[in-house]
Amino acid sequence: MRAILLAVACAEARLLIDTHVHNADLTLGIDYGFPAMFPNLNKSWSMADFRGATTSSRFEGAEIQAILMTLEKKNASSQAEIVAEARFYQAVADASGRKGATTVRGFVGGVDLEAGAAPVAALKASFPGLLGVRQGLWHQPPSFFRDPDVVAALRGVGALGLPFDALVTASQLDDLRALAAAAPNCTFNLNHLGYPPLSNATGMASWAAALRRLAELENVYCKLSGLPQTFAAPGWTAADFVPAVRVALDAFSTARLNYAGNWFVLEAFPADPASAGSAYGPMLDAVDDALGALGVYGADRDRVYAGTAMELYGL
Repeated sequence: MRAILLAVACAEARLLIDTHVHNADLTLGIDYGFPAMFPNLNKSWSMADFRGATTSSRFEGAEIQAILMTLEKKNASSQAEIVAEARFYQAVADASGRKGATTVRGFVGGVDLEAGAAPVAALKASFPGLLGVRQGLWHQPPSFFRDPDVVAALRGVGALGLPFDALVTASQLDDLRALAAAAPNCTFNLNHLGYPPLSNATGMASWAAALRRLAELENVYCKLSGLPQTFAAPGWTAADFVPAVRVALDAFSTARLNYAGNWFVLEAFPADPASAGSAYGPMLDAVDDALGALGVYGADRDRVYAGTAMELYGL
């Protein structure tokens, strides 16, 4: 019976919007951070690569669309590199949707919040595919989240009608809550569920409590993403993901939860290191199994896979 329900659920999945797809072009002169962090991923990554990765799941017959996500750079404050990446992503989006190619709905660009909102306004004016901005905050001290200039920048981002993708750790969720509360006109999208420590029961309890506090703010959404990375070891299964997905569903409901694959970084965290195939298909199937185990089907499932993304990013 469970196999039948899963088959029916997948047949209903007419559209899946992945809100977190990285591309990289090493010829652009952008000083990306990922080659040092993940030496085995040190190459250029394209939408053709992404399309190949998505063919190994039970969603192969569904329409999978993508939102490109900025990559962290060694010099996060380099406006030249932010613009160069935006130009690259705009070109990828413009070329997408042709026969046999994945449709790119737009991109989330880089931002240096300490530089204010003016560079974001310029980015929006130059690149029609810009759907939001993101900055990795996982290395920032608590004072950063309460800096009046950072708060003002995010209020400016909100005034531009753009959401902010927030990359923080579990220990920073309360700091992010303070920041989101101070910029209520800006919509935040928490990346990777705030890195729940899946193998640490005590840490999971602390993360869950902080995530629920964060979800009290209606201007905060959450990406159902990064679970293989947070598992931090090979051999992950849907059962390993269920505890974190359950908390996220309870905190945000499907109304503020959006699916994301974290490709190509995902390829550094395969379920089976001996497999020559992409980790994307097994990850997507495991996430879908976790949702099914928690009774998420039909309209609620469609909301996680596409509806929330369409609302959040103005698609």
